Amino acid sequence: MLLQLSLSLVAALLAVSVKSIYKLVLYVVHPFFSPLKNLRSPPSHGFFTGNLKEVLRTNPSLMHEQWVEAYGPVFKYKVEMGADRLFVLDVRAVTHIINYSNDYQKPEFTRLAISRLFGEGILMAEGEVHKKQRRVMSPAFGIPHLREQTSIFLGKAIQLRDMWTKQVRQSEGLRATIEVVSSLNKVTLDIIGLAGFGYDFESLNGDDKPNELNEALRAVFGGRNSLGTIDLLHNILPFTRVIPTKRSAAIRNARNVMDRIGYDLVKNMKADVHASKGGPGNDQIGRKDFKNKDILSLLVRANMASDLPKNSRLSDEELLAQIPTLIIAGHETTSASLTLILNMLATHPEVQNKLREELLLCDQGEHPSMDVLNNLSYLDAVIRETLRLHTPVTSTVRVATKDDIIPTDCEWEDRNGVRRKGIPVSAGDSIFVPLYALNRSKAIWGKDAHEPERWSSVPEAASSLPGIWKNSFTFWGGQRACIGYRFSLVETKAIMYTLIRSFRFEMAIDPENMELRSPGIVRPYIKGKKEEGAQLPLAVTAV
Repeated sequence: MLLQLSLSLVAALLAVSVKSIYKLVLYVVHPFFSPLKNLRSPPSHGFFTGNLKEVLRTNPSLMHEQWVEAYGPVFKYKVEMGADRLFVLDVRAVTHIINYSNDYQKPEFTRLAISRLFGEGILMAEGEVHKKQRRVMSPAFGIPHLREQTSIFLGKAIQLRDMWTKQVRQSEGLRATIEVVSSLNKVTLDIIGLAGFGYDFESLNGDDKPNELNEALRAVFGGRNSLGTIDLLHNILPFTRVIPTKRSAAIRNARNVMDRIGYDLVKNMKADVHASKGGPGNDQIGRKDFKNKDILSLLVRANMASDLPKNSRLSDEELLAQIPTLIIAGHETTSASLTLILNMLATHPEVQNKLREELLLCDQGEHPSMDVLNNLSYLDAVIRETLRLHTPVTSTVRVATKDDIIPTDCEWEDRNGVRRKGIPVSAGDSIFVPLYALNRSKAIWGKDAHEPERWSSVPEAASSLPGIWKNSFTFWGGQRACIGYRFSLVETKAIMYTLIRSFRFEMAIDPENMELRSPGIVRPYIKGKKEEGAQLPLAVTAV
């Protein structure tokens, strides 16, 4: 019996090893047979990491813009193990990739990286599974639901305002230096707790009080644990995952915390539903038995309601997998957006003053409705242009699932100097879409593309962009567009409405000593202090 068990274990390990070696060989050999071999490229800085480290260690747009200037809108660069990745800065090409999302899916290494942190939820799902999960979750992000949740956004924004007001009043000269990144992380975490799960994580209750979930997420997204060579290899060489890194340990801890919290939230909600029906023995639970409108209630309804069609039901695994996605995607990008907007306003006081004038003229006091917030035109413009200039998620990667020719608007030059139109790709080719660079492209947005206040009209070249929001790629587009973009925008408007009416923001240190970096999500850092994580110290004065 023991011998048989040992032989089975050896056979299993051998099968995994053979599969890993086979995939590695395909990965290394593929570039020699791909049409991408004919593209120009910047010099690689090593076989194991290619150009990845220089991309990760620079300003999110600087390297991309330099490459486009040197190599044109279509070229390739090197990634792990000498593999090629197509870089494309062409609106027609990106539109093709968006419109044919089943032919251009997230690559396996991206899905693996996502699953390690987010679980196998909607961000990782493809095809019919993705469509089902999106159909189940969409009502929670609809306009009627957001109207109801606006009071949650404003309530937490007021709590943050009161916390900062206390700090200002306790400081000399009624002017306090506040590091705003940490507070914005906490307020958006509390909001997704209430709006997403009907539960207050209370991370804002005492700004200096540690919060287990917030601390776990900051270890992953705060910029302290940067992506190293071993972390990159984890994605393509499964056997390297036995080698621990600080980042992998942080990801594992964050997942453990989120899984535990998610399991408890779901268990308690199911228990409440059963109790309302007389106990767990009653399986006749219908859609009408769910009164709450938070996102988790809709997910649990899709898991428990017996009167839902089969194609609208979620398994226990699918239900639990959405919770890490909602926790992370529901607050990380929004907190980054808020940080970038405050950074822009602090360095452009004329814009900040004009915005404050509009907000103070609003006659709705502390609690404007969602429709009132959306009708504040200058607030909308400030958010629109800041998120165009500084897209929190800087890029996306896709893999071609079949041979294709991606159409292009522009001509491009191959490594032999031949001018071409259309990009031939083969199944398995990796494609990089630089959202940050696309949103700042002077070819699309005009010569003043990098200026913050240019929102009187959309240039003709940008009017046909296929993004889901405001002629930009900030929230992607098509069937894979961000499902919660309206949620994020209303939340951002509610918080900015509250803060700008109450405070004047100025840079607390020389702006030259600040830089934007993107270890996954764009945030500001103090130069030379990246190991301390993302920071934005602002001088805050009460209005």
